[in-house]
Amino acid sequence: MRDGAATLKASEQAAREIREQSGDAFRLCAVLHAADDEEWLRTYDAFVTSDWAGAIALPASRRPDPDGQLCRTR
Repeated sequence: MRDGAATLKASEQAAREIREQSGDAFRLCAVLHAADDEEWLRTYDAFVTSDWAGAIALPASRRPDPDGQLCRTR
């Protein structure tokens, strides 16, 4: 949570393991996490341009009144 670089690294590893087990039968659903707007956008762009993410999940805000940040309001 709140770490785009770690999210991307873990997602890439999971995608490699999925591909090793299933070939091209399955692709990863990546869940986007980041600390701020800029990191959120960089991580999102990395997922979108990857060849291994079949879907991108955007976690719901856990705050009842998001403070306007892109990563919380999408």
